[in-house]
Formats: sequence, structure tokens, C-alpha cells
Amino acid sequence: MGRRGRVVLVVEDRDDLYEAYSDALAEAGYCVEGADDRQALLSARRLKPDLVLLGHGDRVARDLRNDPEMRDVLIAVLDAPCSPAQMVHTVEDQLRPMRNA
Repeated sequence: MGRRGRVVLVVEDRDDLYEAYSDALAEAGYCVEGADDRQALLSARRLKPDLVLLGHGDRVARDLRNDPEMRDVLIAVLDAPCSPAQMVHTVEDQLRPMRNA
């Protein structure tokens, strides 16, 4: 399976960054859903994403790791805003082991 069908949950409170990241991921062939920090765990449980992309979020990452249903989900944290192209590269790097499995 290529990018098509891979679900990425983008947890980003800044609308401008969410829009840019979401558009870039969709253009690259990913299925993108969004959530803010408060909705992240519930959204992840519902979606069972291949990757959770956090714009920040030590608390969200900790909540995901402490949840029995979500502890194995891949998480990528963007330490600072980056370009959409850099973000797609980060997602592809994180999902590469899954593609080769």
C-alpha cells in the first residue's frame, strides 16, 4: 500500500499551519484528519491513524502513550513550524518502516 489509505491525524491548534499541513498531506496522497489538543485522544481512538502528527504536545504524546489502545501508534512531533514540504518529508520518514513491512 502506498500513501493512499494511510491516515494521518494532525493535532495543531494554529489554523494556518493545520490548513497548510493538511493540504500538503492530502496532495501527497494521505487521508488527513485534524484535531486540537483537547480532542486528540478521542480522535485517535476513533480513527486509529497510522501516524499522529503533533504541532507540539508533550501532554498529547503522553496521553497517547498511556492509553492502552493508542500506545503503539506512531507519533511525530514538529518542534517548530516548518514548511509543508518538510512536514510531508517527516511523515514519509515516520511511515517508511510501515511501507516496507
